[in-house]
Amino acid sequence: MPDHVHLFISFPPTVSPTYVFAVLKAKTAGALFRNFPWLRKHFRKGHFWSPGKFYCSVGNVTYDVIQNYIRYSQGSWKTNFSNLPSYYQQRKLPAFVA
Repeated sequence: MPDHVHLFISFPPTVSPTYVFAVLKAKTAGALFRNFPWLRKHFRKGHFWSPGKFYCSVGNVTYDVIQNYIRYSQGSWKTNFSNLPSYYQQRKLPAFVA
């Protein structure tokens, strides 16, 4: 589905999931708006992410199970990004990491 993100992260039990979501949403939205200024036209109030969230503890399954779920559960959704300039084309997340 093109309207959500899966993250598989680890953080200490002393940190609340709500705090982790707040930091992730703030930092990623800021980076996206800085690197892709045209997004501000579509998100005029500066809210890139929806207010909702879902998290689940995965202590009872292995890393491989989670990784395979994320990799293979996406199905095939069709979105045409070909009319965008090449610098706005869809990229994999590692392309943004220096």
